[in-house]
Amino acid sequence: MYDSQKKYRSDRLQNFKQIWLPILKMEFEVTERENGSITFEVLGYGIIDFFPKANNLLIRKDSKWKKPGLKWLIENIIDKL
Repeated sequence: MYDSQKKYRSDRLQNFKQIWLPILKMEFEVTERENGSITFEVLGYGIIDFFPKANNLLIRKDSKWKKPGLKWLIENIIDKL
């Protein structure tokens, strides 16, 4: 089970980097951090940390976690661009 979960997370990361990350980079200054997360700032939300492998998103100014993070990111940020 561990290997399948590890592969699933790796596939999710690659999917995010191929599809969604280029869209974010066109609109925001995106920083890819060593811990695997990406950080960017959005007007109205402030600084956002997204962890694609875990599919979690942190809105720093509110100290709130959003799960599933990619769904929230698409619905609240990407679809509104």
